[in-house]
Amino acid sequence: MLLERVFPEDERVEKEIASLLDAGHELRIATYSFSESEFEESFSGYTIYRKRISPLMYKFGAAILFLPFYFGFWKRYLDRIYRQWKFDAIHIHDLPLAKLGVAYKKKYGVRFVADQHELYSSWIVKNAHYNTLIGKLVSMLSNWDAYERNSLRQADLVCTVEEPLRAIYLDKYGLDPEKIIVIPNTPLRTMYQVASKQEAREGYNLFYCGGMDILRGLDTVIRALPLLREDIPEIRLILVGRKSKHFDPMVLADSLGVGDLLDFRGWVDYRELPHEIDRSDLCFFTPPADREEIHNTIATKIYQYMARGKPVIVGSARYMKTFVEKYKIGLTVDEQQPESFADAIRKLYRNPALSGQMSDNALKVINTFYWEETIKELVAYYRDSED
Repeated sequence: MLLERVFPEDERVEKEIASLLDAGHELRIATYSFSESEFEESFSGYTIYRKRISPLMYKFGAAILFLPFYFGFWKRYLDRIYRQWKFDAIHIHDLPLAKLGVAYKKKYGVRFVADQHELYSSWIVKNAHYNTLIGKLVSMLSNWDAYERNSLRQADLVCTVEEPLRAIYLDKYGLDPEKIIVIPNTPLRTMYQVASKQEAREGYNLFYCGGMDILRGLDTVIRALPLLREDIPEIRLILVGRKSKHFDPMVLADSLGVGDLLDFRGWVDYRELPHEIDRSDLCFFTPPADREEIHNTIATKIYQYMARGKPVIVGSARYMKTFVEKYKIGLTVDEQQPESFADAIRKLYRNPALSGQMSDNALKVINTFYWEETIKELVAYYRDSED
């Protein structure tokens, strides 16, 4: 497996590794490090390779489609691993390094699995660093649509996270339906069916976990807090995750006079997330619905919230909205309007019976959406490939 980030720190990747190890496969993962470290480490039944990446080389990653340096870094790295361990398949997480999968398939005949955590060509152009002055220039020189099409057409298997994205790949890029599967970002039953720590909670708590940047809709939620303060004096907003240098929720909250209502807890190991979610009364994810990808996915956090029986507030992103309404596990709002978000909070705050019914509905349906069920198709693919 190739992972273009520091590891271990990626829940989806760790879950895939655990499932494939349980199925009897030998597996190694190549990642990078920002500091000097051992090149090879045995870890939880598999091997992690780490190669230090310099700050300059890391920045070249943004221009990966037209500057050769970053690919060269990974190509030399991967060649070193292949000389040591002649792998049968290369499983690449996310789109940028897919070119290496194509190259190794052609040169050595290894199977190439492209594991797409999002519709990358749609996501990248809305990312914060692509909307700076330099970023816009890089974006103009980077044809992600063509790269995505060419790479995925040559993969032996494409993994995507939801059925609507699968439909997009089939329609937009003409992929073979037999070579694309869906692996939703669902939670582990063994991790989320755990007893609550029963910690004392204060206030009426709204909860969000995940990245904090311009793509998450947190600004609307924070702008709703002044509208809610008088009606719900005990309201608190709990944020778990990493801030972006382009968006700091505390700065916005302070400017609106509600900094005291925020509890920013920073990054938390995903194994502790069930207990962090337990601190809340309701959870939300209301990103701007201005991307094709966001309309066709369900964020990991939605399943995680459900697994702990929390009512969920989502915006107008089609697939999440349809999902929440179908299973009656929460409310939908206009993610551009703080007043709409505030109205939904007031409705659930004033109607504990409604919140309780949504909680019950979530716990009834979640068994269908645990990882142990949704990973089966990938495990079967690798099993059948060995026959």
